[in-house]
Amino acid sequence: MPFPRPRHEVIATLGEASQGLPVLVFADASAAPQDAKEANGRSYLDDTRRILEVLAERHGTPSPH
Repeated sequence: MPFPRPRHEVIATLGEASQGLPVLVFADASAAPQDAKEANGRSYLDDTRRILEVLAERHGTPSPH
């Protein structure tokens, strides 16, 4: 997604106040970690390190540690 704002796809999903990048939005709230934030009824993470940790835990990508 292009870096300049407004980020219409993110706004449509999380709202104008939560259009920062990077962001990992969970399709199912039950799959979101407990520290996930919520906006517009969607769970998401917006901390780069935490996103990388979750991807490493779930998909075996390199860990940020």
